[in-house]
Amino acid sequence: MNVYHRVFLGLGLLVSACQFASAQVANSKKELNSPADYQLLLNEKPYPLSAGQAIQYKTAGGEVIKIELRENDTRTYHDDWISFQMPRSVSASKTTLEGNIQQIVVMNALGSGLLVQQYEAFDPAKLIDFMLDELSKEEVAAGHKRQDKTCTIKLADGKILKGKATELKNKKKSTSYQVVAWSGNDEGILLVLLNNLDGSPDDVVNTKFLEMLTTDFRIIR
Repeated sequence: MNVYHRVFLGLGLLVSACQFASAQVANSKKELNSPADYQLLLNEKPYPLSAGQAIQYKTAGGEVIKIELRENDTRTYHDDWISFQMPRSVSASKTTLEGNIQQIVVMNALGSGLLVQQYEAFDPAKLIDFMLDELSKEEVAAGHKRQDKTCTIKLADGKILKGKATELKNKKKSTSYQVVAWSGNDEGILLVLLNNLDGSPDDVVNTKFLEMLTTDFRIIR
């Protein structure tokens, strides 16, 4: 299987991620609210503790203190290649494609998000046009108007990733894709941003979501 087929497989996984994003968000909220997710050890004695729930502990001196575990509003994804922050309401899904390509997908319930593919023996900058064609072919076939332009994304670490952006429009909504790449020594990263816009208040939610994902995005390779 060549690298283009592997990317095509990855795109199939991205579509699946979009379709099941709402269910994943709901499940993640249930997990966060399930009882006794953690144990707090005080003087080697365990106390069951869940996020957002307080317990009272009586010290040896008789003082009663309140202990509560709170989650941050954001989570941090980190591996050997990249790090970025995301809302705690979503999770990063990591899979390994054929050819040892690592893929990370983060989507919100509205179908916007990012896809990252990490290549250990190939420069993915060569795949930018192919990726855009694969992502947009269904909308184009359905009559959406496609407009391409060059784009850049500046990361928190100062790296500037270059690529292309595609906007697909019909009468009711528009979908935009940004595909940029970082090239190393016979390796690299392909970063895809997906934003769905329909003129509703959700547009602001999606835009802020993508801004959060990219504002602290770093390549640490």
